[in-house]
Amino acid sequence: MTHGRQPERDVDRSEPGVPAIVLAGAVTIVLLVAAIIGLQFFYDRELESRALEPEPELLVNLRSREDEELNTYGHMDREKGTVRLPIDRAMALLAASAEPQP
Repeated sequence: MTHGRQPERDVDRSEPGVPAIVLAGAVTIVLLVAAIIGLQFFYDRELESRALEPEPELLVNLRSREDEELNTYGHMDREKGTVRLPIDRAMALLAASAEPQP
């Protein structure tokens, strides 16, 4: 029996390859920067090409209908007596009803 001494093990006692580690880190950083720049270029190009495309007719019609519903008076359901108010008027009425009464 050996007291106090550990048996010798196969341990790699060599120094880490600092130049290889630095090179791998530098290559990783360069590739990451290149990927970010490439993705930004692709995103900008796609955004620009979509901005130049005309709006589809369906979207133009939808926006027109929404604007009309938000800014005009009308009946929602004549039988029930439900009406539609312009959004500005509805907000003013709601704000007035929320004010404390003297």
